[in-house]
Amino acid sequence: MSQEKFKTTIGGQALIEGIMMRGPDKDAIVVRTKDGLHVETMPRKKNPPKSWKNLPFIRGVFNFFDAQVVGIKALLRSADLAPEEMQEEPSKFDRWLEKKLGSETFQKAIVGIAVAMGLLLSIGLFFLLP
Repeated sequence: MSQEKFKTTIGGQALIEGIMMRGPDKDAIVVRTKDGLHVETMPRKKNPPKSWKNLPFIRGVFNFFDAQVVGIKALLRSADLAPEEMQEEPSKFDRWLEKKLGSETFQKAIVGIAVAMGLLLSIGLFFLLP
């Protein structure tokens, strides 16, 4: 009996008190809150078939960057939804940054810094270090 191989197109990552799943058409996050489960789904943006973002090497770079951004945004969203007793008090530096930049700009800055650090660490650890 030969079993037919099934190739899945769904992936995900762990979040604070939840998970994020990415499928071909939608992304979803589920976070456990004190009131039950909080579920959010978002439609996924697809590149047009003839887009330059579909070229082999460039596609990988864009997909890696996109996965980093979506993952960090989902992680930040789950941190917002997590039960209050799990959240820690913002540091003095965090409060100062939020006051100077505003809440939305502060979130974007955090995402940008985290993506940049992720890229630098991945390149450093897997290409330059060995």
